[in-house]
Amino acid sequence: MRYALILSLAVFLVGCFEEPTLTWTTDVELRQSIENVRESLPDSQQAIFMDAIDLYQTANDPVPKPSFDHIEDVVERMEAERNAYDFVAHMLETYPHRQIAIEDLRGKTGEQILEAYSSVIEEREAHVAEIKAFELELKEALKTINSDYQATYNSLTRLKEKTTVPAFIERIEAGLDSAVHFHNTRLVDSYNPKIEAALDADDFEHAYQLAKELESAVMGESFNIFSYRYDQALKKYPAWKEGQEYLQNYVEITEFKTRRIDTYRRDNAPAIRVAARNNGDRTINELTVTVYLKDSEGKRIHEEKIFLATDNPYIYDKPPLKPGYVFEMEADHYRIVKQPLNAWKTGSAEYEVTEIELAPNE
Repeated sequence: MRYALILSLAVFLVGCFEEPTLTWTTDVELRQSIENVRESLPDSQQAIFMDAIDLYQTANDPVPKPSFDHIEDVVERMEAERNAYDFVAHMLETYPHRQIAIEDLRGKTGEQILEAYSSVIEEREAHVAEIKAFELELKEALKTINSDYQATYNSLTRLKEKTTVPAFIERIEAGLDSAVHFHNTRLVDSYNPKIEAALDADDFEHAYQLAKELESAVMGESFNIFSYRYDQALKKYPAWKEGQEYLQNYVEITEFKTRRIDTYRRDNAPAIRVAARNNGDRTINELTVTVYLKDSEGKRIHEEKIFLATDNPYIYDKPPLKPGYVFEMEADHYRIVKQPLNAWKTGSAEYEVTEIELAPNE
């Protein structure tokens, strides 16, 4: 009987001094259990214990999104976010953490909870260190983004090959997109003056070649070339080429004559006659002949542009040349050159069709 009493007392005493564990079925019981386990720890560990409880309870809660009633509040919020941007904190939001929850602490003593909390903190500190090292490498790779696209692209590509962290890869890909954009923008800026010069010289074939070169040089399939000159080069060349082919096959200059004549205003004036026929099945909206007058050495000293056909409504006497139509000057009428051109060797001249534009096919 005495031994039984001693054994019962021993079991009772062990039960009294057994460390409490975190157990609950309701929120009220959880709060009470947290308090019991906290009180079982030394005073120096109780604050850390509550930090652990707070972390495990809120680790997976969504970040609350504040509401704003006025646009001024939104602007102020955005400005504050820009000023307080923290690369590490931003990366941690999407870093692949070990998922934790208060349920992970069920049945654990205070000491066991502190050990679990310490493990999580160590893991996250390692994440922070990795993120900071990545941040330095990323900044280094982006140093040359404005000056050396290829160096930036290569550095970011190597950096991407070193990691499997989705948050890092996403950031690197954003940097690659920026590098490609900077590269393409500079490329367009460098081609624009060359394309413009070719267009101004009516060298549509060269302008088109430059535009296609630009197309092949830009990086990324999603980049759109926003350039008026580039668009003009692509648009004008096909029409120019179509016109040149039509000119070779169907346009006939039926008369070309240069001489000096006396007019009622002056004597011995340089004069030009030109006539043309449209032998094809397309209407010619624009047809311009440029006549070059030459000196005794055969050098060009003057040029005259003569419109033979135009769809300009203000030039009513030179309408578009329909299929089979001709343009002819009136008998004994000439295009009079305003300058005396004393250096011109009379009759020494050549012409070139410098503009032809066909009406759209119906």
